Amino acid sequence: MSNKRMVAFELEVHVLEDLHAGSGLGGADVDALLARDRQGRPVLRWSHLRGLLKQTLVDRGAALGQGVDAESLDLFGRSHLEANQPFARGTLQGRGLRIAEGSTASGSIVWVSTARVPGSRVPKTDTLRRVEYVCAGTRFQGEVRVPDEASRVALLAKLLKRINRLGGDRSRGAGLVSVTVTQKCIDAPTFQPAPNVAAAVPDGHRVLFKAIDPVALGATGSPGNLIRAHSHLSSSAVTGMLVRWALESGCAALADALLDRRIACGPAYPLPPHAFRSQTEKLDAVPFPLSFQQPKPAGQAGAQPWWAADSVPDSWVDTLEEERKPEAERQGEKLKRPGAHDYLVRIGEQWQRFRCEPGEAMRNNAGTSQRAGLKQDLISQEEVPEDTGFLSLIVAADVDAEALLQPALVALAAGGCWLQAGRGGAPMAVHAHSRADAGDSSAADGNGPQPTRVRLYVESDLILRADDLRFRTRLDRDAVLHLLTLAGADLALLTRVRDSVDVLEVSEPVEVRGRNVATAGPRLPALAIRRGSEADLRFKDAVDAQACRMVLQGLALRGAGERALEGHGRLRVDFAPVQGTDEMTKDGELDDIRVHEDELLLETAALWLKRKGFPRGFSPKRWQDLRNAARANGPELFRAWLVQAAREADRLAQRSGGGSGSDDGAVGWLNALRELVVKDLNTHRPLLRTLGLLAAKKAVAASKRDKRARVEEVAATNPGERGAA
Repeated sequence: MSNKRMVAFELEVHVLEDLHAGSGLGGADVDALLARDRQGRPVLRWSHLRGLLKQTLVDRGAALGQGVDAESLDLFGRSHLEANQPFARGTLQGRGLRIAEGSTASGSIVWVSTARVPGSRVPKTDTLRRVEYVCAGTRFQGEVRVPDEASRVALLAKLLKRINRLGGDRSRGAGLVSVTVTQKCIDAPTFQPAPNVAAAVPDGHRVLFKAIDPVALGATGSPGNLIRAHSHLSSSAVTGMLVRWALESGCAALADALLDRRIACGPAYPLPPHAFRSQTEKLDAVPFPLSFQQPKPAGQAGAQPWWAADSVPDSWVDTLEEERKPEAERQGEKLKRPGAHDYLVRIGEQWQRFRCEPGEAMRNNAGTSQRAGLKQDLISQEEVPEDTGFLSLIVAADVDAEALLQPALVALAAGGCWLQAGRGGAPMAVHAHSRADAGDSSAADGNGPQPTRVRLYVESDLILRADDLRFRTRLDRDAVLHLLTLAGADLALLTRVRDSVDVLEVSEPVEVRGRNVATAGPRLPALAIRRGSEADLRFKDAVDAQACRMVLQGLALRGAGERALEGHGRLRVDFAPVQGTDEMTKDGELDDIRVHEDELLLETAALWLKRKGFPRGFSPKRWQDLRNAARANGPELFRAWLVQAAREADRLAQRSGGGSGSDDGAVGWLNALRELVVKDLNTHRPLLRTLGLLAAKKAVAASKRDKRARVEEVAATNPGERGAA
């Protein structure tokens, strides 16, 4: 069996006229900002390019007098919004256009425009708009894939040749591009069931997925103005990706094994991009334990609020250990609980917190000429950024299932295959995989498990029903006894444990949704014990503790409770990770600086500007570039901020004749700012963002004041020319 051979069209797009690829958002003094990737660079989304290709197909068919319904359905599928038509996903695949490596121009420029009163040159009131554009000369790279069939390949090649403008305002001259297309064939490796590949079934396979484009993982059954999203792939999502690929590959046996749950896929939890540089055996990711809580930040003596203070290493307090301490030794302050998008990741030897908070993206379902009568919808949805890793544990139930699973994972990890995940089928690739050992499901704290103590951690949502058929929502004594019963503990052990065990737990309920494979409809939501919940079991007898430990370890990989074959109810026994010493990783975090006039950070920035002297002659667009650079993550991009600041200082110095003491003051101000942040730019990130926002507003206000002054000067000199001015 082999996957379908694909033909890839590698695109290199050279921007000839300034291009606007909108994000639907505004900020500071700019009304329409560019869409950007997780590194702060402009990007054109795949949905935009896909829509242009579809409209080009429709226009081409109209010009030739040919019907394109069959070709459109084959390439682009059928939207779920089309009335009385079933949803169908097309064969066309692709990824967004990103800045090409080595592109000499990758900055942005802000264009100002206004509407005019019909029949005159007078601008309309309240129509002044500032729109951010990608500068001409920028180069983008992307990729489009289609199955290797002569008719499809020839048609796609013709459609790509007709694309000469991208982005918004194409009818007004913006977005002129030249597209260079390189065509190549992708031969996916063949794979066959290998009955002799595994004499015994391994404990599982760790599979590391990589999001090639932003992926939207819907987390609600009733979407509103904003479609909320998970920051991880559910077990059903992982299973669905593999089933679709198996069916397209012609491997019905693998698809049947996945649907029959003989191959159980666990949820895939996120990892930061730098995890791809590590071996898969040294990676792990779990929901952040609810018992690990963080002390609240101390008060600040200066003018800055706590969230703008210098960053400190991440730390957390084990509240289960705190509860065991005497009252006098406990921490008196209230601790912060982990958020829904906090995860505990291991890259190497140490465990660290990773916050993978989805970003918001606005989507405009503008429709095409084929659906002109349908309502055009503007929606907002949350998306996990591109280049995020997702780590999942996939377990085969028997030797036959393992003989199907292992060759398929080898074929996927060899490259050439894209899976499709989330809303719209975002491309996802298998980066690597490795065998998982039973010892990987726990992490020792250096001292090993205590003789009379067992610690139970819920890795994936646990669905349990009590005797009255109600859902259990706490990992209390009754839930622990229920788990021991499901694991096969004998009656004598249950009787002894019921009266002797002391259970201390930190748990929360959560609602689990999904779709019914048999009916293709939504499931009724079920209440579950939330992933990350923990229970500390203390026994009077070490023999009973060891017996319960051995029984519960049997549920570690195969799961417990309802829908265990779907990846729910996976547990870890004696899970005690060692805290790392590095600072908390916040890749993918949103720009959480919400500036108001009464914020003390604004006051700090204003005092700094006043002390250094406000730089005259520095346009709002330059401030916007610096602010966007300050929003990006990672030390490389902070160094890029310094390069940007140096470039602006040199430009202003050349304009003033090469001297460092320019009349406009911007050179000295930028040099002073570079000296301030050169040692630790990450510490001053909030200040940089606020300075950029404040300075941009001040630059706009100064421009308006200068214009009013000129108008008043003209009016005072010649009152008759007031209107002309």
